Amino acid sequence: MGNASFVIFLSRGDGSNLPIPFIEEMDKKRIGIKYCGGCNPTYERVELVKKVQFLTGERFHFLHFDQKDFEGLLLIQGCERACAMENLNPKEIPHLSITKESELKKIINWLDRFVEKTDG
Repeated sequence: MGNASFVIFLSRGDGSNLPIPFIEEMDKKRIGIKYCGGCNPTYERVELVKKVQFLTGERFHFLHFDQKDFEGLLLIQGCERACAMENLNPKEIPHLSITKESELKKIINWLDRFVEKTDG
């Protein structure tokens, strides 16, 4: 089951169990989230991040940008102005900047490649 530390079983209520890999916090990739200022968002930025968290399961630990203890960074921009990039040196850390809700698949693909690069 990949890099799972152990497996827990979730009862389905019908007598069968669903195996769920449990990944310790230390095994998860730490991804910082930096939101734009929110002055003119064209979509619900927080909801998009919640979708990403749901779709990626236990593989990542998402941190607020201020925590600074992350390996990669998602810049969640509400519009094309992309102000979350201000005062950042993009060469310092692997990052992805998005400006549209329709870029959900792009985020998932970036996270998958991020894991491949850092584990490989």
